[in-house]
Amino acid sequence: MYQFTTTNVINSAYALDYNGNILVDGTGSQIAKFAGSTTALNVAKVGTFKKDNIVSVTKRAYAAGVKEEAQVTVSAGTNGDVYRLTVVLKQEQNTNSEYVNYTLDFQKPITVEVLYATSATATAAALVTEINKLKNRFGHSYVLASSTGAVITLTAKEDSQRFKSVSVDSVDADVNSISQYKLTNKGTGAVTTPGELGFGDDAWMIKSIMIPTTENTRYFGISRDERPISGGNYSEYALRYSVTKDGTDGIVAGGTSVTTHVFYVKSDLVTAFETALNSDAGLNLDAAGKYTEIS
Repeated sequence: MYQFTTTNVINSAYALDYNGNILVDGTGSQIAKFAGSTTALNVAKVGTFKKDNIVSVTKRAYAAGVKEEAQVTVSAGTNGDVYRLTVVLKQEQNTNSEYVNYTLDFQKPITVEVLYATSATATAAALVTEINKLKNRFGHSYVLASSTGAVITLTAKEDSQRFKSVSVDSVDADVNSISQYKLTNKGTGAVTTPGELGFGDDAWMIKSIMIPTTENTRYFGISRDERPISGGNYSEYALRYSVTKDGTDGIVAGGTSVTTHVFYVKSDLVTAFETALNSDAGLNLDAAGKYTEIS
């Protein structure tokens, strides 16, 4: 009961009602959504956090996702050889049904074949053409492929895609079998730009903060003022708050409540929110050693 976490999304510099209208006080003045003084941080519709009781505030800034890239160089061969490009894709922190298989990993191999003709450069271009033709059941390509000379460059379509392996092989007859073939490696790929998941972007907010269900998106739904805004690019502030009950009576006398309050702040409000936390006119938590920024 006394150890809990709250999560709030801050989309406006002013407190809003559930219809998105700015709230006003008894004098008709607009109510600030957040304000910092030398003694406390006040967040309208959430609570007042006294500086002496704030244990720490940890910031994780918005970070754009990075799409992974890999390259493989096609080696020369003989006209008429069958060249096969095999790309094994896997997912990081994602469970796309296209990648479901018999293992615990969400991964998917995709393969294309062409006949080697003229040169390694021409064959690389032919492999690129074929892999760009591959579509999933929704009509979307799996990766973006291009070539420069004999070098094939593969770019992920999503931040969560990872290249587990990339290889080019020639499919040769196996003299030890009447039905099987052997693969001769003609190029092994490597990741040139490691992919990274975004933080605080649209995908993160939908997955981690508010799934767009019917209840969450309906016109008369609750907390309409805190629905993540597309393109909002939110930074996270996790505030740890400790309060000890005074007195000696009651079943929780002397007990300490340590709670965590997480705020996702829209990018255009980050500067003002940090001013409330760290300026001399605000809490100045940085100087007090209570403010930390992590990557």
